[in-house]
Amino acid sequence: MLKLDLKIRSAGVNDIASIQRLLKRTGLYFEPVDGYKELYEDQLRLDPESIVVVERGSSIVGVVFFVFSPLLTHVFHLAVAARYRRKGIGAMLLREVEDRVRKNGGNYISSYIEKGNKASLKLCDSLEFEKYNVGLVARYKEVR
Repeated sequence: MLKLDLKIRSAGVNDIASIQRLLKRTGLYFEPVDGYKELYEDQLRLDPESIVVVERGSSIVGVVFFVFSPLLTHVFHLAVAARYRRKGIGAMLLREVEDRVRKNGGNYISSYIEKGNKASLKLCDSLEFEKYNVGLVARYKEVR
């Protein structure tokens, strides 16, 4: 990995707008969820370690969200700014999630990746994530 003076840390409420902008720029922004600052605030209140960012200087250049469970922790919204891709930031974020899950007694991490997302598939292969096919159809429902 190229030395970029990167810092990895848990996100805070002051990071929400920057995270939303990064998700929009990377095509991962999902308006029904990501459009509500209050939902991010609720997530950080519920689990302050569940959103991890990588910064360079004062800019957030990477983010990962995860939902911890001792049974199976789910990773979603792994995003790295375009100019910082292929520099090890995605791996740094996933290793941080692994460390946090392990520290809290978790056993497995999963993530759903679109078949065409070759960079993410390659990243998971490099970190020894095993493949499993479950024939998913993604759906969501608002319950509030």
